[in-house]
Amino acid sequence: MTLKKGYNMMAVNFENVASDAGIALQDLIPGTGEGLTGAQGMAAADQIQVWDSSKGVYSYYYLYKTTLTIPALVAKNGKWVTQAGVVTDVKFKNGDVFWFKKQGEGDVNVTVAGSVSLLDEKAIEIKSGYNMIANPFPVAFNPNTLGTDFWATSGAVGAQGMATADQIQVYDSSTEAYSYYYLYYTTLTVPALKAKNWKWVTQAGAVVEDSTAVIPVGKGAWYKHQGVGFTFNISNPTK
Repeated sequence: MTLKKGYNMMAVNFENVASDAGIALQDLIPGTGEGLTGAQGMAAADQIQVWDSSKGVYSYYYLYKTTLTIPALVAKNGKWVTQAGVVTDVKFKNGDVFWFKKQGEGDVNVTVAGSVSLLDEKAIEIKSGYNMIANPFPVAFNPNTLGTDFWATSGAVGAQGMATADQIQVYDSSTEAYSYYYLYYTTLTVPALKAKNWKWVTQAGAVVEDSTAVIPVGKGAWYKHQGVGFTFNISNPTK
């Protein structure tokens, strides 16, 4: 995956087949990779920012690097540490999403470690409000490919306007802007409108084609849920 300066929303489309606990951040994105920026303080270092939809807060990790010769500090060079400066053992599971805040100029190519999941399907939990989501498998995700029957019974909230409907918000690090999609539903009997019921549409109201990669491989997005929460399964397309 190509990272640009600033914010990049990354997804873990792979898993550690040897452990259900996930892949350690130190292994997922090794801090010794070329083009990454470490620093003695978080403000100047590359950062990993993980959103907790249950608590509505972020956890922060940054890439440590120092020119000091103190052994305890030198031992942390090239490691991801907590906001308090402690080397972290945090792990990321298949389907997890996080921000990577890149400090340096120029693009950097990062290969995320892991193996393709062998499971038939994976559950995605959606809570009320903002959730970071991605396809847990290494393919692009388009919600319309799941079908209108799926979304009509899923617990998702559809509406005639974006403000009150469930939304998918995809950040583009190149333009530093979001693309917005929402779940359409209307009680009106106008045929052209009813035909869009329980389909995801663009901000302008056009139905998203099945061939559109709404959430590309390696990237995540915000899912803004207007209801109380629901869980849905995504089938493994590689099986």
